[in-house]
Amino acid sequence: MPEPARQTRSVPGGAPEEKRPEAARGVAANAWAHQLTGGKPAVSNRGLARALLARQDLLAGTHAPTQRQHADVEAVLHPGSRVVVTPPSSSSSSATVTVVGPPAMTGGGPGGAFEVAMLAALRTNVRGWANVLRTRRAAGPAVFPMAQANDIALAAQEEVERHFDSWIQGATRQAADLYHPGAFHLASVLGDQSGRALDDGQRQGWTSYWMTLDGVGQQVLDTHHVLEDRDGAEFTRVLQLYALDPANRGDIDDAIHSWPAEAGTGTVFIQPFADPAADTRTIRWDLFTTLIHEMMHKVAHPNFERTAQAIGGSAQKYMTEGFADLMRHDLWDGAGGLRARLGTRAGAALRRRVEGASYPYDASKIVYHNDYTEIAQARQIRRHVGMENCKAAFFLGHTELLGIGAGTGATTSLAGLADWQTSDAADEQIYTSQAGDTLGSISGRTGVPERSLRRENPRDMPGGADPAAGSRIAALGIRYVRAIQGDTLGTVARQNGVTVAALAAANGFPAAAPDSTALAAGRRLMIPRRP
Repeated sequence: MPEPARQTRSVPGGAPEEKRPEAARGVAANAWAHQLTGGKPAVSNRGLARALLARQDLLAGTHAPTQRQHADVEAVLHPGSRVVVTPPSSSSSSATVTVVGPPAMTGGGPGGAFEVAMLAALRTNVRGWANVLRTRRAAGPAVFPMAQANDIALAAQEEVERHFDSWIQGATRQAADLYHPGAFHLASVLGDQSGRALDDGQRQGWTSYWMTLDGVGQQVLDTHHVLEDRDGAEFTRVLQLYALDPANRGDIDDAIHSWPAEAGTGTVFIQPFADPAADTRTIRWDLFTTLIHEMMHKVAHPNFERTAQAIGGSAQKYMTEGFADLMRHDLWDGAGGLRARLGTRAGAALRRRVEGASYPYDASKIVYHNDYTEIAQARQIRRHVGMENCKAAFFLGHTELLGIGAGTGATTSLAGLADWQTSDAADEQIYTSQAGDTLGSISGRTGVPERSLRRENPRDMPGGADPAAGSRIAALGIRYVRAIQGDTLGTVARQNGVTVAALAAANGFPAAAPDSTALAAGRRLMIPRRP
């Protein structure tokens, strides 16, 4: 939900996002699709993506984060932390990587410097947002009637689902999830932000949000070295001191009502009281790009959202708002190329839908609603682990690929949500032999040809001899994933582009194990080498 009361700006909205390996993946998929259809364009893009899903490896290009990458991400998630690398003590040992958290909190307690500064920041900013809405209400009726938003919402949803279709279609879904491809319609869940009902629980939730918002409370947290997972009691005390004070209720409610959009519940609330001085076409493009951001919240995997919530504090906003904008850029001025398409004949229909009528193309009218400043932290995480890992975490729920798990500071347990382990990178292409294993059985389980196993393991399998139990066998081409809530053999097989039979054999399941075989969240699964 982008920040309120900000000026829109002409596109492009920030530095263009770099092109990533998914483009190459798409080329390969299109080549296979050409063979599948006999060279005839007989399948729609959406139908073709679904047909390809059984063959496509959605985790291609991902990798198990190293200990250093985990530490770098941890330092991003917890402001004030730093990574310390201790050189190896001998030639046979490795460097030690640790994360040193910020110093102990300062200024705590009733009447302390932290309380005083945070309350001042909240009062100033919240009242400012509230006054913007009050001024616009006093000026007259809402500038942008809610009914005009429906087709814009539909267009935003279509663009998000078109570009990220493979990840969206391939994600594990459960019946209780709010989003299901083909069944969710953004236009049907729109609500009026300016008049929504509020209670004390929501006021506390928003206050917590503002306390970790850059430019509002985050600087106060940083100044006094406050981490919610470590200093939660003091954080909550100050939060409630502000949020539950009846004197602040009017400002809090109008500030919430002033917000441009929000998708924290099943409803996507949008703001009808736009700047009355703004051009109508500009307002419509601002709403379109805002709704792309809100749609990103809907397609974000529930396990990604649960992981962010479990970590809590500022990290939660880096992951939710920052990653939503990271993916919005991938669509807008990254691999999706939406912004560039708008100036072409192919973009004319979309321009007409968003602008409400046919107008000559005018780039100055096309604005991109400002990013959250938390996109900076999302980009840092992308730099550490790569865009493919970020997409697998965001859309498929594999948050272990962000290096989140063992050693990650969190307000509640990450077990079954994010299960990265320190050994993941070292073990990424290693098969640990079991009693009774032979060259042939290992090849059959891993999918790695026998000649490759012999070549890569001359010490443990000299001449193709059977290895001793517990040997670390290099099996180039395999990888490991951890199951998330709701996973089955079928969902994991489809996401990784292997057959259920191959996945079952690789992990010791019966040969006839059905697609629907449930997997415990956090279970480590070997993905055999693809043919």
